[in-house]
Amino acid sequence: MKSFRFWAFWRRVQYGFGYLSILSLMIIGVYYQYFYTPANCFDNIKNGSELGVDCSGSCTLICSFMVAQPVIVWAKSFKITDGQFNAVAYVENKNQGIGTPAINYVFRLFDKAGLITERNGTTVLPPDSTYPIFEGRIDTGKREPTETTLELIPAKLWLPSTFDRSQFKTSSLQLLGVDARPRLNVTMNNTALSEAKDVEVVATIFSAQGVPLTASQTFIKKIPGRGQSDVVFTWPRPIAKTIRSCDVPTDIVVAIYLSGSMNNDGGNPPEPISAVLKSASAFVDN
Repeated sequence: MKSFRFWAFWRRVQYGFGYLSILSLMIIGVYYQYFYTPANCFDNIKNGSELGVDCSGSCTLICSFMVAQPVIVWAKSFKITDGQFNAVAYVENKNQGIGTPAINYVFRLFDKAGLITERNGTTVLPPDSTYPIFEGRIDTGKREPTETTLELIPAKLWLPSTFDRSQFKTSSLQLLGVDARPRLNVTMNNTALSEAKDVEVVATIFSAQGVPLTASQTFIKKIPGRGQSDVVFTWPRPIAKTIRSCDVPTDIVVAIYLSGSMNNDGGNPPEPISAVLKSASAFVDN
């Protein structure tokens, strides 16, 4: 009967343990090489430091449940000519440093008989203040709206924004011909060093009682850095003889590309191309 040799047994154990270790490392290597995906902001899974699915934490996208929803301050439509109206709404975004490059909306125009028509659109919503949403030349046929509403579709994409609303300032406002064919001349100043392109400006005129009388939209192709551009708003109908103020917000949406130029109240209004998602790279601080 052979005696038990402990050193031989222990050597076999060491060999076996070594083989298992090598095999385990090979299996782990294959797993990490071909099957493992590290936590990231595009995997549709809440993982890592994320506070929601692919949002907040280490992700640029901000979870919608952490964002205060925009508030509609007012919405109204203004007659441009028989059967055509401009619709404008002011929307407040209370989020500090957080905006969305794409929020969908629906304007609805009503009279006593009910819904006349509706107009859908998409716009950006910068942070920290109140911004206008404008739709021009809405066809109402022979009906005249008595009520205008705006519905905001909850945005899915909220991002940190570097939009600086102090970049644009207005000067030399001249409102002429209010009882005939109103014309508003404005000088827009770009205080930044860089050139601004495809700038949308909405002007709203108020009565002495603070009631909005009319609104118009104009597009500026470019404003040089530290430069200025003269802008003209026109209306084909008289508005009022008692004007309290002329409000040209510096809340200017830059992240929209336009075909055509200038005023939506002209004979052939330009059709905006909603390229807000493409413009998100200029909207987000990466």
